[in-house]
Amino acid sequence: MSTVPTRLLATFLVLTALMLTTVVGARAGSTEPDLALTDATTSLEDGVVTLETLANFDYGNYTRLGYPLELVLTQGGTVARLDLAGTVTVTVGGGAPVPQPGASGVIAIERASIIAVIPVAITAGGTSATLHLEATFDETTLNSNAIEVTW
Repeated sequence: MSTVPTRLLATFLVLTALMLTTVVGARAGSTEPDLALTDATTSLEDGVVTLETLANFDYGNYTRLGYPLELVLTQGGTVARLDLAGTVTVTVGGGAPVPQPGASGVIAIERASIIAVIPVAITAGGTSATLHLEATFDETTLNSNAIEVTW
């Protein structure tokens, strides 16, 4: 038996093993969904404050797969969470979240925007709040940038 075919075979096997090791250890560039606010506007009519956010978020996965995504409004010690399913909770002073039955919450979702009604617990406390998006992805909480909203 010739040593040239044996060497070629050995070289081939070593290169194949290296390629498989490299492929197994490879990772995607980013596996987390996009989450960023670009703008937010409010409108006030008959005491009701409507919020429209312009955002970069993984629309398809949040709407089809139900990834948890919330608009989070903070005003002093009061925090309101509005999820895409329409649930609204308010936490005051670090206490337990209290569901807000009858609160409208998120009323429309589009590819680049989310429209919601700000809960009275926030609007009654003043004329501004800090807004950010919060998502849970692969057991990790992701937060967007925060922006100030006024009404």
